[in-house]
Amino acid sequence: MDHYKALGLDRSASKEEIKQAFRKLAMQYHPDKHANSGESVRDSNTRRFKQVSEAYEVLVDDRKRADYNLRFHENNNNHANKTNSNRTNTTSYRASNNSYRTTSKYSYRTGQQLQLQLQLQLQLQLQLQFQFQFQFQLQVQFQLWIWEE
Repeated sequence: MDHYKALGLDRSASKEEIKQAFRKLAMQYHPDKHANSGESVRDSNTRRFKQVSEAYEVLVDDRKRADYNLRFHENNNNHANKTNSNRTNTTSYRASNNSYRTTSKYSYRTGQQLQLQLQLQLQLQLQLQFQFQFQFQLQVQFQLWIWEE
C-alpha cells in the first residue's frame, strides 16, 4: 500500500495537506459512521480506515516519513525490472512497516521504558560514586598507614 495514494496525495504534500486529507477520509470511513451498514460495507470501510490511519501515522512524523520514502524508493529501484513489481514493493514495505505500530528503529520509548532507563542510569551512577569514594578512602588509609610507620 502506498501511503500517499491511500490519502490521495502526491509525495510533495505538506503536513497540513496530510492532516486535511486524513481528517476528510477518517470522517468518510470511520467505523462508527457505518455501524448500521451491512457487514461487507462495514468491513471494507474499517479496513480502509485502518489504511488511512496507518498512512497518516507514518507521513505526519518526519522521521517515519523519511524512512518510508527511502524504503519505498529503494524497493521501487530494486524491483523495477520484475513483473508485478508494485505488489512486491508494497508488500515488502508493509512487512517492514509493521514495526511502526509498536516501536520503530528510532526506538521511541513509552513512559515506562523511559522511567526504567532513568532508574538504571541512576543505579549505575550511584554504584560508580560509591566505588570512587571507597577507593579514595582506601588511598587515604594507606597514606596514613605509611606515615605512621
